[in-house]
Amino acid sequence: MNKPLIVAASLALLSFSSSQAVPTRGGSMVVSYKDDVTTLDPAIGYDTQNWPVIHALFVTLLTYDAGIKLKLWGATDLGTVSPDGKTYTFKLRDDVTYHDGSRFDAEAVKFNFDRVLDKGHPYYHTGPFPFIFTLGSIVRTEVVDPTTVVFHLSEPYAPMLTMLAAGVGSIAGISPAGSPGVKSEKQAVEQTAALAPTLADLQEQLFANGKTGSTQRVLLVLQSMDGGGKDGAVKHVVGQMNPAGLSIVSFGAPTKAELKHDFLWRIQQQVPAAGRVGVFNRSHYEDVLIVKVHQLVAAEELESRYDRINAWEAELAEQGVVLIKVFMHLSYDEQKARLLGRLDDPTKHWKVGPADVTERARWHDYQAAYAAVLERCNPDSAPWFVVPADHKWYRDWALTQLLVETLTDLHLRWPEPAGLDLAAIRSQLLAT
Repeated sequence: MNKPLIVAASLALLSFSSSQAVPTRGGSMVVSYKDDVTTLDPAIGYDTQNWPVIHALFVTLLTYDAGIKLKLWGATDLGTVSPDGKTYTFKLRDDVTYHDGSRFDAEAVKFNFDRVLDKGHPYYHTGPFPFIFTLGSIVRTEVVDPTTVVFHLSEPYAPMLTMLAAGVGSIAGISPAGSPGVKSEKQAVEQTAALAPTLADLQEQLFANGKTGSTQRVLLVLQSMDGGGKDGAVKHVVGQMNPAGLSIVSFGAPTKAELKHDFLWRIQQQVPAAGRVGVFNRSHYEDVLIVKVHQLVAAEELESRYDRINAWEAELAEQGVVLIKVFMHLSYDEQKARLLGRLDDPTKHWKVGPADVTERARWHDYQAAYAAVLERCNPDSAPWFVVPADHKWYRDWALTQLLVETLTDLHLRWPEPAGLDLAAIRSQLLAT
């Protein structure tokens, strides 16, 4: 699984190489991997059409899976990365070369990473790509042989798609006040802001691909207890993207007309179109949460709904929908503080209702209902993520990271419409 936030290190590695090791051509560096060629221009950073080739080089440093092969989008293997505690061993193939045929070896890897990690060097990177330099900071590189580099980390790293992945008992085992992956509010706020342009750019690429035939789209499902921050997440995280490519829906109690259909009928109508990022602020899971807590359907019907949800989500995945299902995990005390805060704020009185108290009285029943959902409806194709939600700044940071990682995993590229004669169009425009 590719993860996104290594891009800065990857680009720095290959954009700013030693004059001895890297041939240049007109201010650009060309690296070839058999039949695949990518051009890096230091003036602009990289060729956007080919950056996934560079991205693939070190991206699997961000996983815990040993021996993952580094791929060039399904083309040639570059090598393998084997994580072990606080080190990552990168084994480079012996036939990876620069454009002029000179070898791309372990010494070149070490040279460039050492430059990137030198705080006094103009190419030192601190963000907006925080993972490799904060969570999994490389503190030292070591060349073992011409094809082997060992990266020594200050602390182990897991991407957010791994760190927040839900598992059995995950609600009870996660503190709602925790902040896994980030060290402070200041750091989280800065990194969230720094990642906003990356998120917006990835979303625009998704939208552009949807306009040119791709079926890929993303569906962010937000669930939480009352006061858990769903609206805030839409405003502060989803709001970083272009509204033209968004589809945001909030599901309340079904209408009489909707009740005449299967519970998934109204949900299906709101699945985002190709190229869009959809957001469900509450979702089809209300039909196995509140329904379970209030015993609104027979036990057999409830059980069948879990299976029908799994089958429906599997169909979505086959159609190109990537689901990010997030349970924003709020504590009992924090919910009380937020509900009281609404009473103290006249601009929030419209959110207040008697159900705030009656539903809060069923807190433990809802926690059990969520635990059941996370256990019964958590396949690899549509996983749940548990985001501690007592701190709004952490919620925003974690959701931004999840979206960036997910969109990067789609291997998005700017599309080139088939049959489009750009030169002819340019000539026609110049003639006007």
